[in-house]
Amino acid sequence: MSSHNWCARTRIFTAEAERLNKSIVSAVSRPPAERNAAAEAQMRRRVEEIKSERDSLEGQLKRRFPDYVALSNPQPLSVSETQGLLADDEALVVFGLGALSYVWAITKDRAGWQQLSISAAEVAKEVAALRAALDPEGFKPFDANLAYLLDKQVLEPIEHLISGKTRLSLVVDGALTSLPPQVLITRDPAGKNLASVDWLIREYSITVLPSIASLKVLRTKGGTLAGLKPMIGFGDPVFHRTARYEASQKVAKLNRSLASFYRGAIADTQSLAEALPSLPETADELRAVAKQLGASSEDIRLGEAANVPNVKLAPLDKYRVVYFATHALVAGEVERFA
Repeated sequence: MSSHNWCARTRIFTAEAERLNKSIVSAVSRPPAERNAAAEAQMRRRVEEIKSERDSLEGQLKRRFPDYVALSNPQPLSVSETQGLLADDEALVVFGLGALSYVWAITKDRAGWQQLSISAAEVAKEVAALRAALDPEGFKPFDANLAYLLDKQVLEPIEHLISGKTRLSLVVDGALTSLPPQVLITRDPAGKNLASVDWLIREYSITVLPSIASLKVLRTKGGTLAGLKPMIGFGDPVFHRTARYEASQKVAKLNRSLASFYRGAIADTQSLAEALPSLPETADELRAVAKQLGASSEDIRLGEAANVPNVKLAPLDKYRVVYFATHALVAGEVERFA
């Protein structure tokens, strides 16, 4: 049984326990003459059975899928534990955005934090403006001054800690999750064109991590082996076999409220697939990247082969790069469900 199936069973048990607890509260709230002691006792026994079964499932999940548990339910790491996971040339940078925002930086031998001068709402506005300029369908020029300002607001406060490092591992938050950090600019771009400005990517090799705990999972697995295959890629997927819309019609359909693609908190993938335009250009993109990395054509899955079952069956841990060339929904587009 997969980790996802285990978690699904746990959720079913949890939902049943919640229903029973509500029924118990309702039962004991009735007048004494209307209460059914036997029925109440039976519900309580079932709640205890569910607790035992759920605890057993969680124990099995921890034993069989420890990495999954570590990522889905990360435990705090001390500064010294985190430093032990970092390379000499690496800095870990962690953001926490809110009404008050903070940034933490940890290196092999140093650690510190700073309060930022910008709130989560202000970051979201700046990121939205930068993303609009990155939209291939848009007409706004990229605002280099804004990219420089955002870098000053979120990274400059810990510049004294990350200076001299060549690698940044970032744990981003809020709207920052929807902006490629590589597009930040580290020095005043005045008088420079986009080809000559000081992009963050020119100063650091950048990795984005989902959490600090994921660093522990990655660094305790023995690192990347030299014999791994260079790349596996999935692109130009077939979203909907029977409905073929013109790209303009599909884009218009996507412009409706994103909330309409949800049923409760669950995405309606069928409705979303009907609205997504095809991406034939991603086939050329994947082939070009594969050629640069020396990947085999057999490791490039296009069209009907770029599907969820093939992703799940592929031995992704055997590849240095796993490349998806498809649509994506990012933070800021799903605010209702954040």
